Amino acid sequence: MADGTYKLSFDILNDKVNPCDIYIELRDYKTRKGKFLPSVTFTIKPDGTLSASGTEITRIPLGKWVHCEAVLKSGPDNPKTYSVLVVSGKKKIKKENISFMDESSTTITWLGIVANSQETAYFYIDN
Repeated sequence: MADGTYKLSFDILNDKVNPCDIYIELRDYKTRKGKFLPSVTFTIKPDGTLSASGTEITRIPLGKWVHCEAVLKSGPDNPKTYSVLVVSGKKKIKKENISFMDESSTTITWLGIVANSQETAYFYIDN
């Protein structure tokens, strides 16, 4: 991808009865030729705990739609941080300067959405 500012934006609902262990990640496979370097990483646990790069942001309600955003810059001179916005109903939570999971990351070559539960679980993602 070209150097610049990017926004990852999505709405997500984690099931109330069978919630999932989820992670959503942006990776760079280009900088180290085949080794992946994660930058933005969202995790959502079955109890609703939402984290970004290991930093707990909030607990989201199960069975309700929540909007999530991450804004980051790519390129060799990027600040290696990103901002997060989580909107749940009328509640807005914004966190700035969250460190990339791997500060060697310079670009985005992959987006992954992973259901990481070992048992039956459901989640929905849109927009």
